[in-house]
Amino acid sequence: MSLPPFRVTELGGIELLQCLPLLAEGMPHGFTLRTGGFGGRGNGEADRERLGRALGVSRLASMHQVHGNDVQVVDGGGVSRCDGLLTDEKGVGLVVQSADCLPLLLLAPKQRVVAAVHSGWRGTLAGITSRAVSKLHEVFGASLGEIHAAMGPAIRVCCYEVGDELISAFAASGSDIDRISRPGRRGRRRLDLVEENRARLTSSGVPADRVAAQMSFNGHAIYRVSYRHTVSYFLRVPDGSPQGTGYYETGFQSLKRLADAENNLLSAIDGSAAYQGWNDLVATLRKIMDFERGRAPSVQVNVAELNARINPNDHSDHLMTAKAALDALKDLACVRRVSYVDYASSRLPANLDTHQRDMESAVFAVTLAGVLALDHRTSWQHYDKSFVGRNYFRVQEGAGRCDTNGTAVAAARQ
Repeated sequence: MSLPPFRVTELGGIELLQCLPLLAEGMPHGFTLRTGGFGGRGNGEADRERLGRALGVSRLASMHQVHGNDVQVVDGGGVSRCDGLLTDEKGVGLVVQSADCLPLLLLAPKQRVVAAVHSGWRGTLAGITSRAVSKLHEVFGASLGEIHAAMGPAIRVCCYEVGDELISAFAASGSDIDRISRPGRRGRRRLDLVEENRARLTSSGVPADRVAAQMSFNGHAIYRVSYRHTVSYFLRVPDGSPQGTGYYETGFQSLKRLADAENNLLSAIDGSAAYQGWNDLVATLRKIMDFERGRAPSVQVNVAELNARINPNDHSDHLMTAKAALDALKDLACVRRVSYVDYASSRLPANLDTHQRDMESAVFAVTLAGVLALDHRTSWQHYDKSFVGRNYFRVQEGAGRCDTNGTAVAAARQ
């Protein structure tokens, strides 16, 4: 079983997304998260000082990013007007800022040279990724085959609709459009900025197995979509039918048949992952849970009620998802388990106040937006309204604190 290439850890009170291969080479680094007040408006200088102390660097070098392809070597001066910085100076940290654009870190371990790159669509199209790799090689003598690359959080193909002119520009530059884009809505296409940068790294000589990008759990690629403090995972397994028998179009695959060992394989509908039996799926969910909970002192899981007397006639996929989640955390006594009534709640009295009803409606809206973003059809039928305003559940309180079960990864120092 393989570990995910990234892990959230805490250094100096700051939560960082860190790349395990870079840590293994002794490179202090991290992609900051907007948690614990870090990254708030007006906190820029104070946050930078905190980050420098957490990573053990005496100075942070920054860029005035211009969405270009200029890559410069840190010379001890002020802020550089460029989108890529390189240094071999001990104690100097490089800062790259990003929102939708891709933040990229490079390491040449033998030369102890690091690079930080800001690669949006303009920089990617202008070749900033290959320019950074070339400078590592030409200026510092780095061997291309030994370079490590870590691509941080960025907009993903699920959510990045672009116009025909941009697709044409990438095609003209030699990009494989079928590989880096897919159809979106209204005749537009979605661009995979991460995959295009991965391709440009490997074509520049960086080995594919040294490029860490897509989230992987238990050896399976998983779609992880985040917005501020909310994260969604899409495993994209096929609909198993209300009774769990599956459908002809997807080879009668279903969660229920996998749990009952009637299927020994459950494949994502886009081919992104294939689960070799129920235990493989459960282990994958546990990896996701461990990744997200980090060192949180308390954890709650919301699942469909498995007691058919309380929650009659629920969809098989809902029940099997609940079973998988509960199997994944069965050894975590600290977790608070909330089992909700699903379809059957439509026949129960409304029990939410106006604020709670609005919150529930917002959750439905975000869920449907995520489904649409991945190009699945969905609808809001009149009977769906019967669920809004009703929330019935049974609670099993956890015991103890969950952070005592977490595992933190400490960054090695140079």
